[in-house]
Amino acid sequence: MKTLTLTAACLILAVTSANVALAQRAPGHANPKADHHRVDPSDALMRQAAKEIQKAHGILQHALPIYSGHRVNAMVDCVEADKQIALGLRYDRRHNEGQAPANTPDNASPSRYTKEQVAKSNNMLKKAAEVLAHAKEKLSKGNNEYGGHRVEAIKQVDQALAQIRQALASLDHRP
Repeated sequence: MKTLTLTAACLILAVTSANVALAQRAPGHANPKADHHRVDPSDALMRQAAKEIQKAHGILQHALPIYSGHRVNAMVDCVEADKQIALGLRYDRRHNEGQAPANTPDNASPSRYTKEQVAKSNNMLKKAAEVLAHAKEKLSKGNNEYGGHRVEAIKQVDQALAQIRQALASLDHRP
């Protein structure tokens, strides 16, 4: 009888201890091992900015290759900005850097395309610039520096925006 009582008391103590541990854990944490990780609201902004930069890159990819290399340079800047965001998010974990894709030609003559095709392509570049501006806004709202990678991503977005402006202006100077 004493053994049964002692076993029941140990079981009650174990269940009570487990319930106390669960109650003390911060809400939203499903994994006790993850409790030591810092949750930064800037992370969400960084991830949203990365998605917008990737979207802008995709838009630029589908535009015509008529912008004297500026569209391609904007794409490279998007890739670099995205890479900086990823490096910033992984800064504490010390992950290796990724590789940017190779450049593609961007020197076709606009005269090879109809006015409608060129106008549609110009609109694609303008849309990409809008998306990048939204990404920059999200990056600028963050308060974590991510080892300098967030600031570098903002610089890359600024460079991509400048390349888009130059791309659109380059059509004005072509024969």
